[in-house]
Amino acid sequence: MGKKSKPQHRVEEEDDGEEDFDVEAEEALMKAPKMHLDKNKKRKRRDEDDDVEADELDAELAALQAIRQEKQGWTASDTRKPAQPAMYNKEGLLKCLHDWETKDLPFLETMQVDQFELAIENELDDIEREISFFNHTMLAVGEGRGRLTTLGIPHLK
Repeated sequence: MGKKSKPQHRVEEEDDGEEDFDVEAEEALMKAPKMHLDKNKKRKRRDEDDDVEADELDAELAALQAIRQEKQGWTASDTRKPAQPAMYNKEGLLKCLHDWETKDLPFLETMQVDQFELAIENELDDIEREISFFNHTMLAVGEGRGRLTTLGIPHLK
């Protein structure tokens, strides 16, 4: 009892099997773009969900701002103007300014360096004005460092 040989029609089925393999491969390729489309649909849904969430957040923020404005006495028609005009107490402000006088305080308390004049020939020339600000600042920093060194206060890292 030896081995049985495969029948001849089996060979033909194997050929059919190869054709089935090609069909299966084609089916897999046909499904692949659909899977890609499914991913795009999911991504679009996610983007739409994000847009909806952003719109909801904007609506909530607008409602919150409206509530705050109502509490402060503002109406929708005058969102840029307060209900009451601003009042300035010039005498009170000047009194407070005199109370805050710092000229009698030592340098260590104020760190104020103000003995340099800002000399700008043409105020409309942006570059000249910026260079003057820079030079003025460098002079003030140098003076301040010198005073701190004289007082024995460390100022370098």
